[in-house]
Order: sequence, then C-alpha cells, then structure tokens
Amino acid sequence: MNTISVIIVTYNQRRLLEKCLNSLEALPAGSEIIVVDNASVDGTAEMVEREYPGVILIRNEVNLRFAGANNQALRRVRNEYVLLLNNDTEVMPGAVERLINALEENPDAAMVGPQLLNPDGSIQPSCHKFPTLWTHMCDMLALDRVFPGVSMCSSTTMLYFDHQSVREVDHLTAAAVLVRMEALRQIGFFDEKLTIYYNDLDLSLRLKREDWKSIFIPEAQILHHGGQTAIQLRTSWDYFVEQQDNIYYYYLKNHGRIVLFLYKVILLIGMLPRLWFWTFSSIMTKDSRATVQKHFTLWTLRHLLGHGKD
Repeated sequence: MNTISVIIVTYNQRRLLEKCLNSLEALPAGSEIIVVDNASVDGTAEMVEREYPGVILIRNEVNLRFAGANNQALRRVRNEYVLLLNNDTEVMPGAVERLINALEENPDAAMVGPQLLNPDGSIQPSCHKFPTLWTHMCDMLALDRVFPGVSMCSSTTMLYFDHQSVREVDHLTAAAVLVRMEALRQIGFFDEKLTIYYNDLDLSLRLKREDWKSIFIPEAQILHHGGQTAIQLRTSWDYFVEQQDNIYYYYLKNHGRIVLFLYKVILLIGMLPRLWFWTFSSIMTKDSRATVQKHFTLWTLRHLLGHGKD
C-alpha cells in the first residue's frame, strides 16, 4: 500500500487536534503527518512538540489561512498521495486504507472523499455541485430548503443524494479528502488569493477542467465536528468581508465579469429580505452574530454593483 502524507492546518483548536492525531495510528508504514499551526495562542504547537515528536510541525508567526498554510505543507510533500484533514476530524478505522484503494483503482481520479459523520453518527452532506447562477438563485429564494429532494431546485449542496453509494461528483468537502499529488503538480496548488472560502472549490474546478475525477467513497468514514475551525471567525466583521471578497474573486477568475455582475444581482435579490430578518433578530435577541449579519448585509448591499477584485 502506498505511503501517504497527512496535512492538518490548525488554529487554536488544541483539544480537537489531539483527537485528530490520535485517530491516525493506523497509517501505512513510512507515511508522514504534517501539522501547520497558524499562530495559535492556546498552546497547540507546544502540545504537538511535546506529545507527538514524530509529527512534522510547521509553526507560523501569522495566520496564513487555509490556502497558504496547506500550500506550505504541500511544497514539502514527497509521497504520491496526500490526505488533507481539518483539525476537527477523527479518522475511523479502515478509512485511510479504503481511500487509498479507491485512488489506486481509479487512475483517472485526482481526489476521493469519505462519508463524513456528525458527532451523533448521522451523515453530514459532503458532496457538491459546482456553483452556478441557478444554484445561487435556488439558495437565495430558499428553493433548496423548500424542495430538498429535488435536484433541479438544489443549491450546491446535494441534499437530494443520500450519500450511501459511490458516486463521481463535482466537488468534495475539503474537511477530509485524499488527493493524488500528480494531479496537483499538473494544475498547481491552492490559489492563495482565495484565503478562507472557495479555495477547495476552485481546486476541484481546475481538476475537472483537466479531466480529473472526484469520487465519493461511503465505505470510508470520518467523523467531522462540523465547522469548529471556522466558528471562531463567524462573528467577525473581517471574516464576512473576506468571505465575500473570495466569492467575487472566484467568479471573476473562473467565469468573467458578466457572470460576476449577474451573481451580484441575484445576491441583491436575496439580501433585501435578509436585511429585514437580521435587523429584527438583532433588535429582539441582542445577539452579536445577528448584529454582525445585519451590518454585513448592509455593507454587501452598498457594494454589490461596484465591488470585485481584478
């Protein structure tokens, strides 16, 4: 069985990272684990040095976000397969072996992903379509929530798929994916201008355009605590602005100015009712997240027709 490199980017999640590392005991002989610490202040790096001396630790003095930190590690990988893991995952027994077998059995696949499980054992949707103007319209008009079992009304998340069978998909959630380094060397690593959002989506799109496949493997299971990595940022104003900047850049890069403009129009349609909702919520609940959402919605509305990165 091929040796692999495991890459885990972490930021202030020491306890979850411990669980993740402890779940990686059954790797093929000769494999390596690389942890990239994005300037944590909770003792994460010190814990790795003390408790896991066999782990390669990269300590950053500043937070390089998801794309930059993963690229740091990818540049030093020498194995042919690399397992990208969030620090809030736990690898179930046999999962790595099944993912490796899937890549070996599918030479035209660049990426294989496991069935992600919530902490209560339920299935976490992890298969996605590429976003289009129509999928955004379905999201903005809540068609995907009203008709979750209808693929035509779906946003990017494939809620109509039961995640119980092997399937080629456009995009796999990057919380846990095994990737072929040959494919990454062909198309390049993560686009670091996509700092926190759509970076894995952009990678999947570039792979697809070069005729590489992404395959979902339900026999491999990985527990995902679901968004714990990003939850520290979600009430941050800077996070919302950075996220929207990433989306604008993705559309401009991959689909051009006309599609970016039309995306903004769709966003405008969806933002107006959301402004009323978040304003009401912030007044009634005094919730800080609702207040941030309200101000971010206002910011988005002001910048919709004039913002976008060149």
